[in-house]
Amino acid sequence: MNVSDSIVSTGDKLTVDIIGNNIAPSDAFSFDLLFDSSLFKLDTTNLMSDLFTSNPFAIFFEVAEVGNKINVSFLDFLPIPSSDNFLLVSFELEAIALGESDLVFDNVNFYEPASFDPQEIDSDTTAKVSVVEVSEPTMWGLMLMSLVLVGVRRTKFQS
Repeated sequence: MNVSDSIVSTGDKLTVDIIGNNIAPSDAFSFDLLFDSSLFKLDTTNLMSDLFTSNPFAIFFEVAEVGNKINVSFLDFLPIPSSDNFLLVSFELEAIALGESDLVFDNVNFYEPASFDPQEIDSDTTAKVSVVEVSEPTMWGLMLMSLVLVGVRRTKFQS
């Protein structure tokens, strides 16, 4: 798992990339990513995956926020090819409150074609992310930019 930032401000987004390394061919998988849902909310507008390029006609691919976890599920009859650095999913989390959260995998299951027994997968990777207040200089800069924009717009309307 790669996280774009370990410290973000309220209102900012961070990108979470979940990458499969040394996975055997799989035609189904499901896993949860646990996080503090009072600090972050899932944003799927920039959802990406190598699954779309390896098989654009997948039967089922879903990324959904359920309580304090994000569930990622995939099912198809054409297996994911065995490869290194395969982007299983990439999505954004928007920071909505101050605090600290661990991102932890849970219920990780990958299935080889025609098998009902899950593969052994190393899913011990965790990430810690902190949400902090917008820094004072940044806030003043945003306020100044807003006032300049209002002044420019007002001048255009008076012309």
